[in-house]
Amino acid sequence: MQYKRIIYTVGNSNAMNGVSADNEIVEVRAWWQTAIVVLDVVFCLLAALSIFMLVKCIRKSKATQE
Repeated sequence: MQYKRIIYTVGNSNAMNGVSADNEIVEVRAWWQTAIVVLDVVFCLLAALSIFMLVKCIRKSKATQE
């Protein structure tokens, strides 16, 4: 229920000065945000590769022990 009061307060404050119904909001992504996403994907792939190599090494060591 508090959302109604917060929206009313922000809508009638200085935060909305200069904003009209004709304004268009454009989402902009900075270069460093894209770099973080790329690094996240790279590290996830490296983690998956590491798990694959670990499983492969464990299976190989079990096969040589038998």
